[in-house]
Amino acid sequence: MIVVFRESATIATLNEVLAASGATLGGTLPDAGLVELVLPSTATFADLDAARVQLEARSEIEAVVEDQLLSPTTAPREPINPTPEVYWSWTGGPSPAYPGNWGHYAIGAPHAWNLNYAISRKLGRKLVRVAIIDQAVQSHPDLVVVNPTGSDTSAQTHGTMVAGVIAGRWDNQRDVDGVSPFVEVFSRPYSVTGDGPFADQASFSGILEDLKAVASASPR
Repeated sequence: MIVVFRESATIATLNEVLAASGATLGGTLPDAGLVELVLPSTATFADLDAARVQLEARSEIEAVVEDQLLSPTTAPREPINPTPEVYWSWTGGPSPAYPGNWGHYAIGAPHAWNLNYAISRKLGRKLVRVAIIDQAVQSHPDLVVVNPTGSDTSAQTHGTMVAGVIAGRWDNQRDVDGVSPFVEVFSRPYSVTGDGPFADQASFSGILEDLKAVASASPR
């Protein structure tokens, strides 16, 4: 399970939690105060629930989440409003002046682009690395992908779409413009069903390890 500690927690606190729960340390993300605890393999669901309640009662702990496999159906879908006008309800869009990028202008993204472009050119590198924890990200002329992992099959396009929304280039007159085109994309592909070319199915603990890997691999 994933435990979020408060800033007041210490190493002694963690050791007390390990001793009281009979768990072992599976991993940590110190900057976020996250700790992965692994209960004995003989533990039942009732044991997990009891451990969660026990941990949540401690004043040094902010939250406890039981680890689980994730899929597109894990979170309920929001109802989709069929009225097209709802998508243009922000002030300033749509407009002939900002045809497909009115949302970028609404949040002031182009102003940030000017600054980031100047900094990136001076440093000679991208400023930030962003992890796409999704389906695979394909190689694409609109993206700077550190580790492209996708194929040209329709089943592996969602990760590429997300990467484009985040980091698509704005200066080549093609496809979409990303909100932050001055980042590198690092792909950590998961399968929706746990099969296919990327057989791993996402979990909270797996995502925790991915964030650690991306942070340690990035010089920024």
